[in-house]
Amino acid sequence: MIDTMAIEGSDFLLIRESNHNADFLMNFHIHSSFELSFVMDGDGVCQTYNQELMRIQEFKVKKDTILLWKGQIPYRSIDNTASPLKQVLIFFDLIYLKKMKDYQLILNALEQQNPLVISNTLYNLQLKPLFREILNEIRVNNTGKDTLIFGLLSKLLVHILRSIEGEHEFNAKSKDERINRTLEYINQNYYKNICIKDASEVCALSLRQFSEVFKKEIGKTFVQYLNIIRIAKAKEKLRNTNHSITDIAFEVGFDDLSYFTRRFKTQEKITPSQYKKNFL
Repeated sequence: MIDTMAIEGSDFLLIRESNHNADFLMNFHIHSSFELSFVMDGDGVCQTYNQELMRIQEFKVKKDTILLWKGQIPYRSIDNTASPLKQVLIFFDLIYLKKMKDYQLILNALEQQNPLVISNTLYNLQLKPLFREILNEIRVNNTGKDTLIFGLLSKLLVHILRSIEGEHEFNAKSKDERINRTLEYINQNYYKNICIKDASEVCALSLRQFSEVFKKEIGKTFVQYLNIIRIAKAKEKLRNTNHSITDIAFEVGFDDLSYFTRRFKTQEKITPSQYKKNFL
């Protein structure tokens, strides 16, 4: 069953919070608007339905995932009943989108992949405050509210474009200066055979203290963050050089090609060779 959802009027923007119950069920549905969502909590999957091929494509979503969907294709989300989805939803039409100077880039990206699923948690956490600020603005009637919301939404869409095109790799930031020193050390030495002991010594913490503080501040373990940085550097080389995948894996700090390929696919949802083909 495919439902049609309609929002009256044109040049519209609709913002709301969506908190699903554990027994919530959603049919496949379409609408003429765009939908940008930020998953505040919960997990599940989103599905699109190709009516010509009669095939369902599925994407995992979890806390801090960002999705941008052009609503003309059938779509639905399915919650994990133990952890239903809570989202900020932003709906806008093509007339509203066209106010953006670079709106065509958004349309081009959605032609390649619909919906766009941004699952890099570290990157998305930088964008979370923008969603929060939009929510705060919509609840009050301050001077210039509409102008400010348009600017915030435009900024979100540009960052989504950059994440898709690989023009802006994640650079973490902590309120703890000790951790910031460690992040700088990792960013400068990612290609070397560095380990957690080296990182803990940079900020003068014991291994146990460092592990706890780093995970609390960054949301990832030392090894997870190191791999994210290495793969970000590998993506840059895959886009901009003719080096072989084996050479690139070695250059960014991976000694095992198969491990590099597994980590790359886990993070980017495609293999290094598939990623490289997108930029040939």
